Formats: sequence, structure tokens, C-alpha cells
Amino acid sequence: MEAKLREETALNVIVNVSNTCVLNCAYCFNHDERLKRQGIMEEELLEEVVYAAFKTRHKTVEFEWTGGEPLLAPAHFYDKVILLQRKFATKPCTNTIQTTVPPYSQALICTLLRQGYTVSTTIDGPKAIHSRIRGEKSYDRAWEMVTQSGGRIGYIITATRDHLTHEREIFDQASEAKLYSFHCNPCLGDSEFALDAKDYLAFFLALFNEWIDRGMEEPKPYTLEYMMKSLVNRVEPRQSLCTFGGRCLTNFVSVTPHGDLYPCPKFAGIDGFKLGNIMDLSIEDAISPQNPPMARILDARRAAMETCSQCRYYPYLNGCCPYESYLAGGLDKRSCLCEGKQGLFAYGEAMTAYLKDSLGLA
Repeated sequence: MEAKLREETALNVIVNVSNTCVLNCAYCFNHDERLKRQGIMEEELLEEVVYAAFKTRHKTVEFEWTGGEPLLAPAHFYDKVILLQRKFATKPCTNTIQTTVPPYSQALICTLLRQGYTVSTTIDGPKAIHSRIRGEKSYDRAWEMVTQSGGRIGYIITATRDHLTHEREIFDQASEAKLYSFHCNPCLGDSEFALDAKDYLAFFLALFNEWIDRGMEEPKPYTLEYMMKSLVNRVEPRQSLCTFGGRCLTNFVSVTPHGDLYPCPKFAGIDGFKLGNIMDLSIEDAISPQNPPMARILDARRAAMETCSQCRYYPYLNGCCPYESYLAGGLDKRSCLCEGKQGLFAYGEAMTAYLKDSLGLA
């Protein structure tokens, strides 16, 4: 397991700039942390984060600035990010901002794009579905930003039970937005919107069939494109998809507004998953197998991977997402979506010969 984890060459640093948010999304996994309302990350912490990110074994650094709502931070916060990266960078880095598009943020977004930031938002499918979960005004702001960006801004869909049977509309919307591709993250947890393994399989099979009916042209559902490239070429792509790959541990780190370090933002605030604080422990030491909290996490994942190693699709799934195992009862358990993912890969595998020959997916 450790050898495969060390194959990853990119460090993903997910920075929660602020837990405060302008929305109150029904499925928010960060609800408890958001209620703490800790304000904007202080510049002293920001400097420690940027400095430490360039001091790990990885060859590149991918910064994701998120929240809460990251654009509650003023423009000079992101100016400071660029200055610090120029000061400390010893390797290539990228910057992505995941925003809900708060009111009056358009000018800041244009500035960030000029500075080289990638900006993305969340549009949860058709307006009626999005509005029920995230609010009607948030849809209008996000849709206007995406459609007026000239293809520079995309969006993520959090797939919920409400999206079942609406897969064609999802494609139509992505086509209207002129997206090259779009990504669907499954909604997880205990909300009424969460997908179980059966729902997951139903949604992605319907999405897959709709994509095939459209000739597998743009816009491409990234999850399914990733899966098919893996199966057609019989090799896991070098950059592992977060919800499949199971290679995040020691390669991802989440930083809260007050500097606490976690292996993933979904674990923020959960007992036993805090790796340390950036003011006391470097990122390199926090994600190291020698760090006791990380060692306990890795021990649990070894048990899960031993079970998952019997899976036909283990080379592509690598035990799946640790958070999905946590929801299933512990990090040593199989993913709560295990049966759904196996079913999806089995369907994809059955289609590989036809798709490879007729559509040139390799």
C-alpha cells in the first residue's frame, strides 16, 4: 500500500479559507465546522501553509482554496497567496478556487482569473433541483458566472437522490454551458439526499447510457471517462480520481481556518483524524506514516485493502475513498458504495470492446 501511495507525485493542499458560508446547503458535510464561524484565515497561518507545502517529497503542489466560502476573503488575501508562492516555490504549483459565487464577487473572480487561478463552482443540475438544495439565488449567480466566462469556469454536480432520472437534463445543461467535461460527486452521509450503493449505480448507469447515446462526445462526465480509460487501457491513470483511487492518504492534506491539519476536509472536526496544527507540525511530518494519527489511519486502511484486494476492480479502485469506509463503520471497512462501484465497473468492462472499436477511447 505504501509503495502505491508514494507513486503519487502531487501534493493536494485543500485550504479552508473560512468556515463561514453564504449558503446553507441541505447536504453540507461541513455543517458542524461551519457553525463555529471562525472568520478568515490569518496571514501568519497562510504563510506557514504555503511555506510548508513546498517542503514535502512531492514534485508538484495543487492548492485548492475552499470553505465555507473562500471569496469572503478580500482580494489582498489572494494577492498574498501569489506573493508567498513566488517567495517559497521550489516546484510547480496550481491554484483552484471552489466558490458558491457570493453576491458582488464578480469583480474579484475576474481578477483571480487574470492572476492564473482556476475558478469552479457547484451547479446541482437543473434549476429546480439546485434551488431546493442550495437556493434559487445561488443558482442564478453561479449560472451567470459560468455561461459568461467564455469557457473559463466550470462546475461540479453533487449527485443526490433528486438527480435520479434527470441524467439527460444534466447533459443538456452542461452542453448549454459549453463545458468540455463535468464532474459528479456522490452526496454521502445521513441526509435525505444521500446516495446509497443502489442509487449510485442507478445514477451513473443512466448517465453512462446517456453519454453513449450522445456518441461519447463533449461534454464528458469525468468520472465515467476516467473509468473507461482505465478499463480500455487496463491501467490506472497516473492521476487518481479522488472518489475511486484510494491514493489520497499522505498525498492530501486539509487545513482549517485555524491551522488544524486533516487527511481530507470531510474528516475535519472528527475525533481521531486531526494530524496536528500547522503552527506546531509541518505538512511533511503531519502526513508522514511516522505521525501517530496517520499511522493509525494507515493501519486501518491496510485491513480494508486486504479485504478489497479480492475485488476484480481493485487495481483501479484501490480500496476506494477512506471517507466512504468511515461511513460504512470504520476505515477498515469496505466503501459504503462498494457494490455500486463494482456494478458500474462490471457494466463498463462489458462495454469496453464495443466502445474501444467504435469510439476510439484508448
